[in-house]
Parts: sequence; structure tokens; C-alpha cells
Amino acid sequence: MLRVVPQERKYSNADLAKILEVPEATLRTYKSHFTKAGITFNKEGKQIVYTEEQVRLFKDMLELHRKGNQTIKECVVTVVNKVQHVESIVKTDSTNTTDETTTYMALEDLLERVKTLENQSSEQRENIEFLNEELSKMPERDKRLMNVIRDIQTVKSELEAAKKKKWWQFWK
Repeated sequence: MLRVVPQERKYSNADLAKILEVPEATLRTYKSHFTKAGITFNKEGKQIVYTEEQVRLFKDMLELHRKGNQTIKECVVTVVNKVQHVESIVKTDSTNTTDETTTYMALEDLLERVKTLENQSSEQRENIEFLNEELSKMPERDKRLMNVIRDIQTVKSELEAAKKKKWWQFWK
């Protein structure tokens, strides 16, 4: 099924001046303020055309000017800042889906790291148990080693005593 996508209506200087109930010269002044604030307007041929969104900007600016004590310039800046704030929120929402994907991938990575750390932890526990068993065998090993050292020392002292005998006591 084919859908007809409605085209956005475009307004000329004269149309917008009638909608806003201001002279065309005043409209050109308003347009220059918006241009200085960073809003761009499209041209068709030699004429500037305004979109529905831009018409809303002009209406909001005039409404602010009529309500408060602000100059046209201040009203334009306020309206443009509101529009930019809304656009940044929309961009933030679109990046949130990317952020969610990135967050999901980061969570998967963290889960993988946790599993790796659990494996390393179990290996370290096994190593600690083995070392504790070896440490419990140490006192027995130390006792045997001390006995061997004492035996060596007695043999050594007997050999030195044998060396100190005089030559005529050799046969004794």
C-alpha cells in the first residue's frame, strides 16, 4: 500500500508577514536577528521560504516580546536556545540507544572478566592448599635435617680428633 507523505508547507515573506501581522521590512529585521543567532533559511530561486517550524519560531519570539520586557534580540536568543536544547535532547535520545548497546557489551565484558577472576581465584585456592600441606610437612623435615647436621658435626669432630693424635699413637 502506498502512502502519500504530505509535504511541509512553505511560506513566502508576504505570507509570513500576514501571519505575524507585521510589515515585510520588520520581518526582514527579525530574519536577520535569527540568522545572526544561527538559524538558516532556505531559498527557492531568489525568494526566501519559511518552514512550519520557522513560522513557530517567529510566533514564539513575538509572543515572548509582547509578554515581557525583553528586546527582539533577547527574545530571538531565548527561542533559539530552547530549540537547540530540544535538539540536543533528541540527539541524546538517539545516542541513548547506542549507549545501551555499548553498556550491554560492557556488561558482557565484565561478566567474562568475573568468570576469569573466579577461575583464577579457584586456582589460587588450590595453590594455597598445596602450600599449606607443604608447610605442615616442614617441621618434620627440619627435624630430620637437624639430625643429619648433628651427625655430620660428630663425624667431623671425630675426624679432627683423629688428626690431632701424635704419630706414635697412630696404632692405638
